[in-house]
Amino acid sequence: IYAEEHMLLGGMLGEEELVKIIKEVFIQNQASVQELQSGKDRVRGFLIGKIMATVKGKADPKDINRIFEKEMTSLG
Repeated sequence: IYAEEHMLLGGMLGEEELVKIIKEVFIQNQASVQELQSGKDRVRGFLIGKIMATVKGKADPKDINRIFEKEMTSLG
């Protein structure tokens, strides 16, 4: 997985890496993304949780939420 390969350096993940991880989580959880797009906000926590588990503390939650919203908006 992309996140595991890039966290070997031990630092915090940058925005570019977070975008790739978030997109990967969206692809792996397309049904949940569709539910969120249709207004079922309860799945937001599920998706954020998947992202948080993937980054394993190597990203600021504020950055994750900001990029998550940006990427959801770009999906349409």
